[in-house]
Amino acid sequence: MAAQAVEVLTGGSAEWGNPVRLDKEIQRTPFVASLMNRFTFDDGRVHYLKLHMIGIDEVDNDGEVPTGHGSMEFRDTDGDLLWAESDWFRPDGVDEGVWTFASGTGKWAGASGKIDVVLHGMFDDREQILPPPGPSRYFGFIEGTGKIDAPGLAG
Repeated sequence: MAAQAVEVLTGGSAEWGNPVRLDKEIQRTPFVASLMNRFTFDDGRVHYLKLHMIGIDEVDNDGEVPTGHGSMEFRDTDGDLLWAESDWFRPDGVDEGVWTFASGTGKWAGASGKIDVVLHGMFDDREQILPPPGPSRYFGFIEGTGKIDAPGLAG
């Protein structure tokens, strides 16, 4: 299959761990996310994949996340895996990111591509202190578009 346009809709939650200060301006905090995804391809095929993601976010003194990075493992309904990395940034007050795909198993073997995503969300605790002094939970909805080349999806 040649690269196809794909639309992604994702929802779920993430847990931030205890932050560690990098300097006077930035803390780093680990995160673990559990998300559910719908991939809708140009040819009309739809795939549902659960996602386990771990990573590190940088959090400034205002509680903003100027950058973050995560490792992603998707699993579809057949048990096939799709691997990717996420890079997050926050231009103009919007949480944006890029998911870069790097192979997988079964139908996702040899997959590659990129999806530009936007994150919308909120903390579980409406009174959450920012930056969080300790563990916290965040609920998010991610949407994006891009292209994925997955040779195992041909046919």
